[in-house]
Amino acid sequence: MKSGNVFNINIYPNPADSQVVIEYFNPNNGKVKMEMVDINGKKIQTIFEGTTTEGTQKVIFEMPDIADGMYFISVENDNHKNVKTIFIE
Repeated sequence: MKSGNVFNINIYPNPADSQVVIEYFNPNNGKVKMEMVDINGKKIQTIFEGTTTEGTQKVIFEMPDIADGMYFISVENDNHKNVKTIFIE
């Protein structure tokens, strides 16, 4: 899942129902912030905010109350950011 010095994100299942697994490669030790936003850019939820080590990380995100639709999940630290689209059905 590593590719240079950028986050690689894998989200599954996609489309999802009430839970997704978010795997990402963090190129550096340090703070990471993960958020879900809607198609208008409104933040729906902070999924994770904390410190992680370099390497592949996995977060299980429970979302039983999120309406059906298209959303974006971003993973970022001080130097890198990546955004992926997710569909909730």
